[in-house]
Amino acid sequence: MVGGSRGRSGRAGPEEHRHREADGRGAGRAVTLVLDASAVVDLLIGAEAAATVQQHLEIAEDLVAPDLIYPEVTSAIWRLARSGEVTGSEADRAVTHLVSMPLDTVPTRPLVARAWGYRESVRIPDAFYLACAHELASPLLTSDARLHRGHHGVAVILAR
Repeated sequence: MVGGSRGRSGRAGPEEHRHREADGRGAGRAVTLVLDASAVVDLLIGAEAAATVQQHLEIAEDLVAPDLIYPEVTSAIWRLARSGEVTGSEADRAVTHLVSMPLDTVPTRPLVARAWGYRESVRIPDAFYLACAHELASPLLTSDARLHRGHHGVAVILAR
């Protein structure tokens, strides 16, 4: 199993996470949810999928992502600001919220071999999110339909 940093649960991190299924309504048993950059960007900038992402976050006990989420999300926000899709102040707020999210991070190094196995169907950064979800036996939340299609047996939730 892979290690991680402390998150909102106060537990030692992903190596101690146990995936527990959520019922269809989100009530009942808590879950560990792996987030990818697309879901986090949508949440932070208030994109169309933000409400769906937020609903899933509300039923999760622990939020986890490979540590590459920070440069990926920051880069995406920068691109949105450069293209004028968000204002500079919106981008600043999004980055501030990013670093304050209660998110356990998992180092990417232990995920390399499994991520490499996904190389034929998804881009390599996305493969690390799949590998993380696989290692934690937890669902992956994404806004990326391509990633959703190439999941190789990992539970992937598409936020729309």
